Amino acid sequence: MSDGWVVSECLMRQMQETLVRLGVPLTVLWTPNPNEAVHGEIKHKILYIYDLRQADALATFMHEIIEFKLKEVTKVYRTMVNCLIEGYEKLAYSEKEEFIEFLPKLMDIQNLAGSAVELSITPPQDGTLNAEDGKAKPAKRFS
Repeated sequence: MSDGWVVSECLMRQMQETLVRLGVPLTVLWTPNPNEAVHGEIKHKILYIYDLRQADALATFMHEIIEFKLKEVTKVYRTMVNCLIEGYEKLAYSEKEEFIEFLPKLMDIQNLAGSAVELSITPPQDGTLNAEDGKAKPAKRFS
């Protein structure tokens, strides 16, 4: 066994003990990999650390624990925002459905207007329409 392997095993054991003491329900796995795009990540309750150097691995370990705990703290806000989004999506869906149901009624009116016969209005023969301004005059009273 190489000294590097012993050091990494010892460090992983210390990190795992730290997680247990802190009550963080994760398993740590330090797998140095310089080809990874990130220093570390949590997937399926495993905290992966990809840094090559021990000091970097410890910094990543701390970063990932803080991020994990911060997500727990902000979960209530994410839940609230998601509920608001869901509520507004339902409201928008309902309004869209109402509009879709309105469209055929509008089309019926348009079709009715397109096929309607023009009505001709003839002025009344009793002289109640004022020829100058087109306004009605008061009707004559008969006693």
